[in-house]
Amino acid sequence: MVIVLSDGIDGYLARSRGEVTAFGRIADPFADKIVIGGVLVLAQSIPQTKELAPPWIVLLVIGREFLVSGLRSYLEGQGMRFGARWEGKTKLIVQAVYCGALLLYPGGRFDWVELLARIALWATAVITVYSGYAYVRRAAELLRKGVDV
Repeated sequence: MVIVLSDGIDGYLARSRGEVTAFGRIADPFADKIVIGGVLVLAQSIPQTKELAPPWIVLLVIGREFLVSGLRSYLEGQGMRFGARWEGKTKLIVQAVYCGALLLYPGGRFDWVELLARIALWATAVITVYSGYAYVRRAAELLRKGVDV
């Protein structure tokens, strides 16, 4: 969660100062994917978190990331901007809460963490599907128009 918060602050500062770079546009989402995907894959190997991180959620999250990254690569290669939107940013926040709960849960000291993880599991599923749909819809519009929107 701390990594995602610092990432958000870094992105805000870069945009507000006009210091957005091509490297940052690629490296930042890549780092997000490594953190979230890494925690979900790690949770598969920890007996206490296996039930809270079923394989289907790992496949859903990673599959959505491959889909959106592929669309982004193709569209930006065609000269169309396909940056992050509120759906993607909300997805990252919800996934970060979920991953934070998964990391806290094996400690077993907080009863509320399991409830948070269960709620965040389903919230992650919903926002992951919705944001994937929103990006696919936006990509289809761009491809139909053939212009930057």
